[in-house]
Amino acid sequence: EETVLVAPAAGSVGSIAVQIARAAGALVVGVAAGEQCRYLVDELGCADAIDHRDIAAGLARACPDGVSLFIDGVGGAVHDAGVAAMTPRGRVVLIGFISGYEGGPQPYG
Repeated sequence: EETVLVAPAAGSVGSIAVQIARAAGALVVGVAAGEQCRYLVDELGCADAIDHRDIAAGLARACPDGVSLFIDGVGGAVHDAGVAAMTPRGRVVLIGFISGYEGGPQPYG
């Protein structure tokens, strides 16, 4: 079974990615903020949700065997933590970089 990490998972693109990954039989973990995490688990059916403000601890808890596919629309620290959690031969799909909006840090180094 593949573990798919989707960040951010509560928006329009991320929620569709969650549903497609679930339909394909993957274990899906979503990244969001605060109350959106509950929405990911309760409404979208994610196996777990990680608050982006505590990404490293969340990944250790939710993805102990690593991430097979990382769908990344955030960049920055979320990207770095997600890539660090990848399994051998894991894949990363870059779909955006919201961490770089409004003068934020460079999303990808």
